[in-house]
Amino acid sequence: MNSIDPPPTPRGATMISLWGPKGGQGVSTTVAALAPAQLRRHDCSNVAIVDLTGDQPLLLGVPAQHGVGVLDWLSSDAPASALHRTMLPVRDSIGVVPLGGRDVTGSWTVEREAGLWRAVRSLADVVLVDAGVPAPRVGGGPVERLRRSAVEASTTNVVVTRACYLALRRFRGLGLTCDASVFVQEAQRALARSDVAETLGAEVIATVDVDPAVARAVDSGMLGARPPRRLDRAMTALASGLAASGGEPVAAVSTWTSNGRS
Repeated sequence: MNSIDPPPTPRGATMISLWGPKGGQGVSTTVAALAPAQLRRHDCSNVAIVDLTGDQPLLLGVPAQHGVGVLDWLSSDAPASALHRTMLPVRDSIGVVPLGGRDVTGSWTVEREAGLWRAVRSLADVVLVDAGVPAPRVGGGPVERLRRSAVEASTTNVVVTRACYLALRRFRGLGLTCDASVFVQEAQRALARSDVAETLGAEVIATVDVDPAVARAVDSGMLGARPPRRLDRAMTALASGLAASGGEPVAAVSTWTSNGRS
């Protein structure tokens, strides 16, 4: 693709996985909106989104030019450079690697999976992984287990969650830790931001108020091209809350608005 050239080396690339303990928390929307904000950072010249849920192309308004993506690469013996060739252009210097449509049995090797994350890190200066809902320690299908592997392989992983008792309970059962979190705030919820931070054991670096404007942007396929201004400003603050050198969270807290979709 012409809109995002591969960097000369994967060294220093930041891989940030965003995930939720259950569906409907707003993970995919957060990933799509965060990409342009990351690109505006002075030390970032390109951003890649790796889609492990299957929603990003439609969410970003990108035509599905082909069904080839992550799963197809895993199930082949193609070199790392082939993964970059599956990337679809979103806008200048932003691309998305689709999940892929191949029937997968989960037969790839541990070595091949490790090679995937090396290839992912070579895609761009910053790689955002839409890790959806990962598998628990035991069980789950091949894609869910791949999502868990992405979380574990990341430079930084960020949980997106509502103040939902079931979601927080599931987080405890997954056996994963997170480096930071995004709190999707709804009216008339019993749980507060402090409850989320305590349960996750990680700082809440962004608080999200549900907003119909984001839902309209998602439904029209314009989230990637013209995100709502409040959301865009908030994503800029969120990007600043993740240090580019390694993606470690810093003590910046932002409040922004979202529709809270998955």
